[in-house]
Amino acid sequence: MQNIEQELEKLTIAENTLADDLAGLLEQISESGVSSGKAAAAQLEKAATDLKTANDKIEELNATITGYEIEQEQLENTITQFIPDEQIHALLVKKELLTHIAEIYNTAEKHLMEKARSRIENKATKYMRNLLINRPESYDRLEIDEQFRINVIEPSGEVNKGINSAGASLIALSLVSGLRDEAMFQAPLIVDAGFGNIDDDNTALIIEHLNDNFPGQCVILAHDGEIREEQLNKLNTYTKWTIEASNQEQTSFLKESIPNL
Repeated sequence: MQNIEQELEKLTIAENTLADDLAGLLEQISESGVSSGKAAAAQLEKAATDLKTANDKIEELNATITGYEIEQEQLENTITQFIPDEQIHALLVKKELLTHIAEIYNTAEKHLMEKARSRIENKATKYMRNLLINRPESYDRLEIDEQFRINVIEPSGEVNKGINSAGASLIALSLVSGLRDEAMFQAPLIVDAGFGNIDDDNTALIIEHLNDNFPGQCVILAHDGEIREEQLNKLNTYTKWTIEASNQEQTSFLKESIPNL
């Protein structure tokens, strides 16, 4: 639309220039007389032709502008016909409302996640302190970071990097217990840890912890001698099985399965 208006302005200027030239030629004819009349007439004819061409172009552009304005008006009328202004306004208001609700939901979700993570951290920390009798002072509390990794935090606030395998096993059990408390869901627990690295007192605490917090099915994967039979018998389960797996010629198989009632 802007380009059309600029073109129309240029043609209007050209038309005015041609009209001035035409007037000048008429004045020249009146002053020069018949002797130069033929040359002036030729110039006059050319100027008249150029003026007519400019007028035709201006009319064409005016028609284009008028058609464009009519199309714009028809389009606006069509939009208004099918979608009234009130409905368009209502849709815009609804869009803004939905956007605001989405922002509130994301904020609430993040807040709830932070609260749940804090509760799990507190519960897991409580279990860690109960399971580790001789807990190092550097094992102050447990933390779940943004990548949902479990860290042991020192009193200074730094992450403890020197956790041994026994401590890692107890920390993992503490975290699982905290998650179970938060979810309020009972499910079988599978423990695969090197209990051989944990002393008898801590092992007894683990058995007591399993009895108190996981009264359902509990599967412990351990090597022979890692948990003594008298400790294993303290598990409050209805049925216990001792399965001995051996390896012969790189082929693992079950040697025996003995119910221990």
